[in-house]
Amino acid sequence: MEPDANRIFVGIDPSSRNTGVVCLDGDGRLVAAVNGRDFFSPGKEAYDIWRHVAQASGIRDFLSAFSIAAIAYEDYSFGSVHRAYTLAEFNGILKAGLLDVFGGIPIFVAPTVNKKFGTGDGRAGKESVMERAGKECPDLLKLPEKQLTSDVCDAWSLAKLAWYVARPEKAAKADFGSDLLRTRLEIAASIRNNRN
Repeated sequence: MEPDANRIFVGIDPSSRNTGVVCLDGDGRLVAAVNGRDFFSPGKEAYDIWRHVAQASGIRDFLSAFSIAAIAYEDYSFGSVHRAYTLAEFNGILKAGLLDVFGGIPIFVAPTVNKKFGTGDGRAGKESVMERAGKECPDLLKLPEKQLTSDVCDAWSLAKLAWYVARPEKAAKADFGSDLLRTRLEIAASIRNNRN
């Protein structure tokens, strides 16, 4: 197994138009963040499959530069019906691409669990998620305005969750004193137990 310093923890918040991807290092620090819309040109946006393939290929190529320890991936919001088929189609393409760069099974996280992990409230709105992510990771606030989206902030929370699942002792030490430490450790432990 490679040292933590050489492996990253990835969070992916899939969206058919703007997937957020965040990479953290073995100490939970921001390494990189990207938006899926950076990988397709607006001229081809009219047809979903071109956009899906361009976005998924771009994300796969972006992640291929890293050695990945774990990926946390926001699962479907089963209560949402808006464009469900389009999102399902895109997720299939993206998940297949992730096999090329990761090979393992991502940690699938319900949207409400991600929100609870990120803010303490499973029904938190986008503004609360963005505010908390910016407070905990000031480097996110240095991203260009176009890059700092709610999708990237959700992906940051997911990457942190992947880190907590894989390295709970290190995460607890780094986040000691956080008002969400207990909640985060409990969520990570529950995920670890359900994966075994």
